[in-house]
Amino acid sequence: MSDRNPIWRLTPQAQNSLIGIALWTLDRFGPAQAEIYENELLARCAEIARGRAHIRDCSALAGLPANRLYFARAGEHFAVFARRGNEVVFVDFLHAQSNLPTRLEALTLLD
Repeated sequence: MSDRNPIWRLTPQAQNSLIGIALWTLDRFGPAQAEIYENELLARCAEIARGRAHIRDCSALAGLPANRLYFARAGEHFAVFARRGNEVVFVDFLHAQSNLPTRLEALTLLD
């Protein structure tokens, strides 16, 4: 992918998860840390879209069959995404300690 203008976006589910992460962080660590972590997650999305992150197939993460979803670590979360042509579509952000097989099985590419 082009390093100049990587194309990426968040699905509504990913947007909702990002809001939930920000609210949780705000409640526990305050507004400054919530903003820092949200910015780190979004910066990680840009890195992934530029091809500057180690990514893996979600089947490697949770022992599921290959489903064209990929992930990269983003702080305490996994950024789960799909590639659609030249675009990277972030489907969700899953906490590293969540029930990953169940959460991944529930994800869809509908947006």
